[in-house]
Amino acid sequence: MITNIYEVDAFTGRRGKLVMTIESDYRFEKGDEFVIDQGGGHLALRVMKVRMILQPDEIRREIDAIHL
Repeated sequence: MITNIYEVDAFTGRRGKLVMTIESDYRFEKGDEFVIDQGGGHLALRVMKVRMILQPDEIRREIDAIHL
């Protein structure tokens, strides 16, 4: 499933930049923590919201996550 991961502001909940798009069947849930290796460093995130977008020809997911 196509998964878009967005960084959100921890205080306002406003969606910021798109961190990355991946193809994954992992079931992300609120509270999950994960690390993205960015070559020169790591970005640690915690899932705050998972949104599913269902369309007749595709299913995709949007994850709002805060920086740890």
